[in-house]
This record gives sequence, C-alpha cells and structure tokens, in this order.
Amino acid sequence: MLSGLPLQYASRHFGKHLPGALAVGGINLLWLLPIALWVGLGGVDGLLGLLIAYVPLLGLAVKYHAGELEVRA
Repeated sequence: MLSGLPLQYASRHFGKHLPGALAVGGINLLWLLPIALWVGLGGVDGLLGLLIAYVPLLGLAVKYHAGELEVRA
C-alpha cells in the first residue's frame, strides 16, 4: 500500500491535506485492495496482478514528476 510520503507530496500539490489524503486512500481502497484480493483468491497470477496494479501508478508518477527535486520558494 502507499505510504505517507505520497500523501505529503499530494498535500503540497493540492494545497491542503484532505484532497491528498482522499486521493491516496482512494487509490489504496478502490484500486490496490481489489487487485490484492483478486490475486489472493487465485483469480489472477501474482505477476500479472502486480503489472495491472503498477502500470496506472507509474503513469501517475510520470504525470506528477515523482522523484524530481521540489523547487522551494
């Protein structure tokens, strides 16, 4: 699951804590948990489940420039 670090970046991006917390919580509950259950119940192979889970997250990372240094004002 996503840790607190993405929440910090999301909070700074949105200017408030709540939208970032809802976004990270939504990703965890609505995207990652169902995939984890699907894999855990044997509905899909673990590697395929990992790819399904990570591809959209990598897209978000690219869109929001994850890993780049932040410019402080």
